[in-house]
Amino acid sequence: MKATISITTIFLVVALAAPSLARPDNHVEDSVGRLLRPGQTYHIVPANPETGGGIFSNSEEICPLDIFQSNNPLDLGLPIKFKSELWFVKEMNSITIEFEAPNWFLCPKESKGWRVVYSEEFKKSLIISTGGSSNPSGFQIHRVDGGAYKIVYCTNISTTTCMNVGIFTDISGARRLALTSDKALLVKFQKAATPKADLKTKLRMFPFY
Repeated sequence: MKATISITTIFLVVALAAPSLARPDNHVEDSVGRLLRPGQTYHIVPANPETGGGIFSNSEEICPLDIFQSNNPLDLGLPIKFKSELWFVKEMNSITIEFEAPNWFLCPKESKGWRVVYSEEFKKSLIISTGGSSNPSGFQIHRVDGGAYKIVYCTNISTTTCMNVGIFTDISGARRLALTSDKALLVKFQKAATPKADLKTKLRMFPFY
């Protein structure tokens, strides 16, 4: 298991107050311009396909499952869904992000929700893992130039003090999702098709798939 430390303490040292280019109504849109709705399923894909593919979960330690970006631009990754206290997903509002994967057999008692974990193993990084709460968990969506979005994580001590969700490439070349004070992973949200009972689409077993 990974070591833990107070994430709030780390934020006080490295957090970045991130500007946002919000729409007047603050609604987040999917890749074809429809409003994002809590409870529906989407793929988080890079705004620039040349930067890789979608998001999936995997861990050599089995549980909890860490979260990665696929190296394959054609791979949409696992579908996710958002939870919000609002009817629609809005920018700069706290949300829960969780995988929509029925075959969660490796960690049946583990939540599919995203959370931030302090990792001694990966250069003391704040990486994104599963096992998060079902309540709004500090993640937010912010609009950036070009119609893309970034996902940020904000502490409960200040909703304006946030860090970007970006990529940390580990020694094996796997692209882990992690918090960063600089470059964010720019993304779009693609509506997911009706899920099929194909294990390969439910749980990625290898980071280089």
